[in-house]
Amino acid sequence: MRVYFYNPNNDSGQNWGDDVVVSTAGNGERFGEASLPFEEFASRLYIFHYDPLERGELASVSQEELDRVTGFISRSWGAERLPPTELQATPPIS
Repeated sequence: MRVYFYNPNNDSGQNWGDDVVVSTAGNGERFGEASLPFEEFASRLYIFHYDPLERGELASVSQEELDRVTGFISRSWGAERLPPTELQATPPIS
């Protein structure tokens, strides 16, 4: 899955670190757009939150994709911002 986003300067080849390079052609981008694979884009969002204990509908994002996202985060900008524990929510009280 790819994410397409506005890129007004049509800057191709932006390297966002950890070999995350923005594409502006060859993956269905329209003029003024750029794209990245989902996990590379998601790993660069400033606030990324996923907690399997939270209620709600699960998206069709596999555990493998989530692992790739957190891998990109831990190898780049988020290395010093990751929480000390894996889960932030507590299980629901039954």
